[in-house]
Amino acid sequence: MGSATAYHLADQNLDVLASNATTSPIHGGHRMELPVRRAYYKHPSYVPLIERAYELWDELANETGRGIIHRTGSIDAGPAEDPVFAGSKRSCEEQPFHTRC
Repeated sequence: MGSATAYHLADQNLDVLASNATTSPIHGGHRMELPVRRAYYKHPSYVPLIERAYELWDELANETGRGIIHRTGSIDAGPAEDPVFAGSKRSCEEQPFHTRC
């Protein structure tokens, strides 16, 4: 979130200094971001925000000429009553996108 904020402020010609206050003790001190899930289990209302995030990642990749995000597929499986599985399925059904539910 901080990097996105810094980027958009700098894009408005504001002077920005961004700093990471902590260093992860894993992965050799490098930060590794979590995957962006389109069928988000917490609530379907997150899906439009996730779609917007993908658009912004694509814009940044186009502006920098660098690969920023690597898209892969995923499979969610589990008992129908499992909260994560049920939430992912609900997001997929209520906020359709180009995938199979």
